[in-house]
Amino acid sequence: ALPILFASKVFRKRSIMFAFSDFFSGVSEKLIKILSKKHDFVGVRVLDPAEEKLPEIGMSEIKDPETGQTTFVNFSSPYLREKYENFLKEEDAKIKKTFLSAGCDLLNLRTDREYIAPLLNFFRSRARRR
Repeated sequence: ALPILFASKVFRKRSIMFAFSDFFSGVSEKLIKILSKKHDFVGVRVLDPAEEKLPEIGMSEIKDPETGQTTFVNFSSPYLREKYENFLKEEDAKIKKTFLSAGCDLLNLRTDREYIAPLLNFFRSRARRR
């Protein structure tokens, strides 16, 4: 959110801005709406298939990079795996809703797939809308 806020203050003239992220850390709908009124803001969501499903590796110690706290998690637990998949679906819906309600475009790219064709299709569809 800080780089977006910074960009909104630095760029005085209307610009096209791209934010590349997975947007899992949350995105402020209010901030995006403010930015989209002044600029043409596009979210480019970069998704990694390794993050779509939990690895079935049994009990593992994980560490929170922000707090440094560690805990053990059973990655083979069907309950945990289902909860994680539901979380991803809910986050995906929130992200799409945020960009849609702000009137901004959102392009999804994947790290395991080619990106040139989706980018070209995106720009072609934007050109047709204008």
